[in-house]
Amino acid sequence: MERQGIGPIASVADLADDNAFESDEELEEFLADLYASRRASVG
Repeated sequence: MERQGIGPIASVADLADDNAFESDEELEEFLADLYASRRASVG
């Protein structure tokens, strides 16, 4: 990690980004895919 010039995060809040998705539709697509992949790995 040092060679890349990055270090550990100091807080979970550092990961929060209100603008991570460009639209509500993009967020909904992401969540639908996430839930589908979780259901697929449960069986």
